[in-house]
Amino acid sequence: MIKPKRLVSVAASICLTSSCVYGANLNIDYQSGTLSVNGSEFYSPTVAMCVLPANSPTGGSNPFYSVILELEADKNNSFCTQVNMPQKTQNEALYPSGYYTAYVYDGALTQNNETFLFINELSATDALNELKGKAITMDMLNTYKLELGISEDLSNPNINNEKLIKYINIFNPQTTLTSDDFAAAYISALLCGGMEYSFEDFMSAVRGNQGVLKCADNKFFNIDKSLQEKVYQKINQSSVISDTNFNLILCKTSFIEQINSENDDEIYARLITADYKSLLNMDMSSYNKLKSPENVILSLMDTAFSSVEQFKEAFHKAVANQKNAESKWEGGSSNGSGGSLSSGKFDGSYTPPSEDTKIPNTPAAVFSDAENHWAKDAIYYLKAQGIVNGVGNDNFMPDNKVTRAEFAKMIYSSFTSGISVGDAKFTDVKSSDWFNTYVCALSNVGIINGLGDGLFAPFDTITRQDAAVILKRTLDYKKILLSDEREAVSFNDNASISDYAKAAVDALYKSNLINGRDDMSFAPLDGLSRAEAAQMIYNILTKGVQ
Repeated sequence: MIKPKRLVSVAASICLTSSCVYGANLNIDYQSGTLSVNGSEFYSPTVAMCVLPANSPTGGSNPFYSVILELEADKNNSFCTQVNMPQKTQNEALYPSGYYTAYVYDGALTQNNETFLFINELSATDALNELKGKAITMDMLNTYKLELGISEDLSNPNINNEKLIKYINIFNPQTTLTSDDFAAAYISALLCGGMEYSFEDFMSAVRGNQGVLKCADNKFFNIDKSLQEKVYQKINQSSVISDTNFNLILCKTSFIEQINSENDDEIYARLITADYKSLLNMDMSSYNKLKSPENVILSLMDTAFSSVEQFKEAFHKAVANQKNAESKWEGGSSNGSGGSLSSGKFDGSYTPPSEDTKIPNTPAAVFSDAENHWAKDAIYYLKAQGIVNGVGNDNFMPDNKVTRAEFAKMIYSSFTSGISVGDAKFTDVKSSDWFNTYVCALSNVGIINGLGDGLFAPFDTITRQDAAVILKRTLDYKKILLSDEREAVSFNDNASISDYAKAAVDALYKSNLINGRDDMSFAPLDGLSRAEAAQMIYNILTKGVQ
């Protein structure tokens, strides 16, 4: 396979290196129409260089360029000089774009020679003007191959012409086409599936063309080889390229592969906040204000992402969920640790309901929207006990969410009625509010805490994890001991459960008092539904835990 050593005059450089029995070391670098010659320990102070059309005999007449360099070695016996290749209009016919061979001599001995592709910039400009604003075709590439600096054999079976043309037109800027633009478009098209590269060839081609592709600072070059191979496979075998900048494709693909493979939360966070900060271009202000930003990271680490856009959407959602969770934390302390339970007591003892009251049989318990619901027994039982009510027209609305105030009433009515109410502790709970008694009573004995700053947020939806925390605190306050009926489970979103809630969720699950979702998730930040709240309380009341 032919590698794209040089696609236009600015794409790469050719270094010619050799040495002879005399110990000479002569080099030629060709870049942007300039030949740089250097050497050391050479045999003769007279060094000759000439450039001939490729395949021309070295002794032929009319060399493309020939110069005798009278070089004087410095004190280290070395030298360096540069010679500009001709680019003038009057030289175009004599020096067209094409392949040439450079020769250097130390004395009478040939020290080095190699063929390279010379681009006459005037010819390139004319070709680019012909292509500007047009859809590139294979015929165009063949017609202007030399002028555009294409070194590949376009009939090579390793080149996928269909993909090559498709991707060139994706990457081609059309309206402002320059030699640099075309070089970037052509190389990008080859790297994105236009040529069947091996991994090693892909790496070599990307590194050799970093200047044109503008990917010298890409993190791709710093990641593990195994991840580089995954990036190569995704790019080289991709059927759809959405971005028109190869460096952006390389950077995005590198990020996704790193994110999907990383299992260290600190490194994961660094990739987002430092290494790929400019790529992601996300507003981090909300994230930076979180009390426990690590929960965002932990929730994301369970997900495999297919694109940067998908990751950004998930990140912002996770930040919003964490912000919402922290605003509703029942921990009572700024770090969300959950605080400690009050040692206060209430008058009276807890007595589980008798068997004859477990399944009520009363017309008042019938809700038309609960007849076929999975939580029917729990809903009807709590209705019979006066713990829950319907929502007009004989409906219960089982899938509606429960507010923090409503859940406080359900807990108070189920377990703690009769305790001292005390004074209100929250600025958003007034004595005239219907929920004042329930909120203040539970707050006074340490079962619930506010959000901080004197707020309770009574009308906010309560999350599943906060409901579990309040329920566990209620049982602790009542000195109701829980027994393990089943093994602990690791929910597939266990990392999303806040630290302050993990013990409560674990204890209630092992006691068979709460369950996760059908997909083995717990969904800790989801709002608790009326049916779920009824079932949680029903499980305790009917199992007679004590």
